[in-house]
Amino acid sequence: RRETVMVNGVKYLKLECVGQGGTCKVYKVLCPKRKTYALKRIKTQGREKETIDGFMDEIRLLQGLRGRDNIIQLIDAESCRSEGLIYV
Repeated sequence: RRETVMVNGVKYLKLECVGQGGTCKVYKVLCPKRKTYALKRIKTQGREKETIDGFMDEIRLLQGLRGRDNIIQLIDAESCRSEGLIYV
């Protein structure tokens, strides 16, 4: 059975891990409309405030660039402070 992850009330099915780094993992996921996306899961626990602020700035920047050609499109993002995770 495959894992699911919720982002702002939308359930995504994790298909596979396609990359990882020191603070995050990137998963290939399937949304309810049967579209495939990349989902970045960022661990914030134990990170400095400046590092977390940098991740949030990245989200704001991508939100501002929505609809632009040659820019990866941000579908959704959620900060789960209680879990110590950010989903992008």
